[in-house]
Amino acid sequence: YSIGVDIDMCDKAPGHVVASMLKRGDVAVYSLIKDEVDGKKLEPGSVHTFDLASGGVELKMCGDVAAKIPQDIHNKVE
Repeated sequence: YSIGVDIDMCDKAPGHVVASMLKRGDVAVYSLIKDEVDGKKLEPGSVHTFDLASGGVELKMCGDVAAKIPQDIHNKVE
């Protein structure tokens, strides 16, 4: 079993990829542009973090393998 990174890898090795961690660049770009439009000036060199909590990274479980994972594990992941 494996976990994909950056893009949805579920269809790359069906039955062997448990999940993929997706980079949500669209969320980061939208957020930064919205801040600028709303008058929140971005400081040059400032650091902005886009993680699970902010939606900048997303966990996608692969359906064909997810069905084999016990419910208590799904609950812990959630």
